[in-house]
Amino acid sequence: MYTSKPLSGQKGMALALTLLFLLILVMGGSLFVIASQTEIKHGSSYTRRMEALSVA
Repeated sequence: MYTSKPLSGQKGMALALTLLFLLILVMGGSLFVIASQTEIKHGSSYTRRMEALSVA
């Protein structure tokens, strides 16, 4: 068990990276859904987005 410590460390790192990747995917997907919903509501969200970018 103790001899495979670096291997378990690599597994843990891969697991952490996979979880982080999944978290980024979920957050990006939810942001995309929210953006598309607001786009359907407002209609002209592209100009609003450009205005927000120019302000920021």
